[in-house]
Amino acid sequence: VFQGIGAASLGSLNVTIIGDLYHRQQRTHVMGYNVSVQSIATAIYPTLGGFLALFAWYFPFYLPLLAIPVGVAALIWLSVPKAECLLTLREYFGQIWHILKDRQVAGLFIISTAIFVMLYGAIITYLPFLLISAFLVDSFIAGIVVSFISVTSAFTAFLVGNLIRRYSMKGLLMAAFPFQAFGLFLIPFAPHLLIILIPVGLFGVGMGLAIPTTQNLLVNLAPMENRAAVMSLNGLVLRLGQTLGPLMMAVVLSALALPGVYFIGALIALALIPVVFLTVPSLNRSMKER
Repeated sequence: VFQGIGAASLGSLNVTIIGDLYHRQQRTHVMGYNVSVQSIATAIYPTLGGFLALFAWYFPFYLPLLAIPVGVAALIWLSVPKAECLLTLREYFGQIWHILKDRQVAGLFIISTAIFVMLYGAIITYLPFLLISAFLVDSFIAGIVVSFISVTSAFTAFLVGNLIRRYSMKGLLMAAFPFQAFGLFLIPFAPHLLIILIPVGLFGVGMGLAIPTTQNLLVNLAPMENRAAVMSLNGLVLRLGQTLGPLMMAVVLSALALPGVYFIGALIALALIPVVFLTVPSLNRSMKER
């Protein structure tokens, strides 16, 4: 419980601080680097945890202790600008409600939820089962294949800052979902374990495009005094997607078998393209500017 309370704010806080410290083009680069680092850590920690567990089952639980020196360093050296005005609690929630009614924010929250429905439903939950049943691999190999998503996601997110110079954020977001749809659709047809890395990698490319771009758009929309709240709400819808994904895909599995999980996931990805087209403008403006 305590670990969950502490970790819940980190995903929102780091994006909020990036939004406060950096502006526009520089922010886009740093957002991409942030997602890239997170993806690398996601790829590494299962292997590291497994290695530590070879010595004792409880050793992996000591890893969070590394957060203590990191937190102390942030407290000493990280300088974060303060909001220009302090709001009463009523004014604060009033502004949050105003932001939630915005069509762009609602669309981006739908996108964030759907991304994690696909990731935790079709990939994290059911891809290991498909790999074990279709290719007779052990759980270690299945974990490596799933981690390949983090590799391609990290590489793509690292490039987002440069891509944004040539393409709009709306264009990048719309491009992300065909990658995910195509990857999900192809997974059940992969004839060999090595071949399945191709669609898995394509899904990771889509993740690497979608997550930093969505975060950038939300940060640009929210005024500084409400940015933390907006990103916290985004964290809430991410957790909602993580929760709904396995439940939704379990229903699909019972009705359409394992390949159906990936076909429905592909349809979800394709359905997000018109959501982006209808809710995200080509030129993004903050809530204050409107």
